[in-house]
Amino acid sequence: MTIRAVFSNVVLFCALACNNQAAELTKIDSNVQRGTANLNQKNNFDAVIIEISSQVENVESWDALFKIKPFIYIYEHSDSCVSDAKRFLADSSYNDHKKKTCICSMQRASLSNYLQIVKSCKDLFDDHKLSENILAWSVSPNFSKAQPVVRNYESKEVSDLLQEIIADSNISNEFRDRIKQIKSGAVWDSIKGMEGS
Repeated sequence: MTIRAVFSNVVLFCALACNNQAAELTKIDSNVQRGTANLNQKNNFDAVIIEISSQVENVESWDALFKIKPFIYIYEHSDSCVSDAKRFLADSSYNDHKKKTCICSMQRASLSNYLQIVKSCKDLFDDHKLSENILAWSVSPNFSKAQPVVRNYESKEVSDLLQEIIADSNISNEFRDRIKQIKSGAVWDSIKGMEGS
């Protein structure tokens, strides 16, 4: 299979995975559609995230994700994929790298939808089904400048969630300190400084 055919398949998986957005499907070659249209939504989203993750395993910066068209598709349609992302993050068969890739793809979700992802990560962490590393990544990923939690640190909903995480006796002191920096606005100020705004 050619590289073009592989990417066509991945783009199709993306389109199917994010709530069957028919308008996007019409842009994809009909032969590719016939070959993969029978996959269910779970397999589509999971397959796309796994494929994307494999392409950035050995890169220095997570910003390399922006060179991958299927990633950009999910990223730009994050709100349509929140339930898929939450399910993906709960799957113990996926490693931390794949889960970080999934979280990166959700950075453009609305604040309320993105907080669902962070809350889901917190619940999974509380149940010992997710590492602190992934919970921390959901709060403040080392990726992009979207940073929904950091950017909205003054929001009551964000502040309450961050306070809940700080109060958790199971988190490390390092993570607790990071949350306190986010709550103070220091992390957002640092990001704004990098943006030049």
